[in-house]
Amino acid sequence: YPRVYDDFYHHYKKYGVVDQLPTHAFFYGLKPGEEIIASIERGKSLLIKLINVSKADDAGICKVIFTLNGQTRTIEVKDHNSTSTIKKNVKIKNAGDIGAPLQGKLSGILVSQGDRVKINQSLFTIEAMKIESTISAPFDGVVEQIVLQANTLVEQDDLVIVLSTQA
Repeated sequence: YPRVYDDFYHHYKKYGVVDQLPTHAFFYGLKPGEEIIASIERGKSLLIKLINVSKADDAGICKVIFTLNGQTRTIEVKDHNSTSTIKKNVKIKNAGDIGAPLQGKLSGILVSQGDRVKINQSLFTIEAMKIESTISAPFDGVVEQIVLQANTLVEQDDLVIVLSTQA
């Protein structure tokens, strides 16, 4: 039964201890208003009641509202049956990729494609919390590609400019 053990082990690594859940709740989940008792150890039980599950937002995240021993809790859960409509930018991968070091708005691109840049020359600016940060070239090179335009919202490590080391 090596496969049975492998399945058990991978399930345990992914979800942790679930043997204390009632079978019906484990296989089918709870319906709004349904309540279960889960014994976590001798003399200790959790009273869990599902209140509501919201529809998935643009990022594919649902809010699950439940009570745990009478206290209301809310958690966010990824709904794998929904598709996210939020556009994600390409992340940095290569040595010549220059990305956003922080989350914010790309307020200006200070170079053009084909420009030769020197080390520490300003490439672009990011505005975050009303503070503007200037991102500089880490080495001498040529601007191969400008991936994102000004006024784009960026997250950390989003690819903005591709530099080559060609002289």
